[in-house]
Amino acid sequence: MIADDFAFLSDLVESCSGLVLTNDKAYLIESRLLPLARKRNMKGLDELVRALRARRDEGLAREVTEAMTTNDSVFSRYQAVRSVP
Repeated sequence: MIADDFAFLSDLVESCSGLVLTNDKAYLIESRLLPLARKRNMKGLDELVRALRARRDEGLAREVTEAMTTNDSVFSRYQAVRSVP
């Protein structure tokens, strides 16, 4: 992925979700967004970025943000710690 595409995607994700992606997270973008690109019959991330830049599909930005964020359900996985009298 070229640096300009990484910057565009990381800015998009940050503006939509507040998630900050540093340069060492490029692998994360590729691993999470390549399946989305393929699902939409795109050849790769470069085509995904072109579609996002062209704003042809407003739902695509939402799908990218959803793919990049980790939906944590802490409340259902961890029990409250109780003190024993």
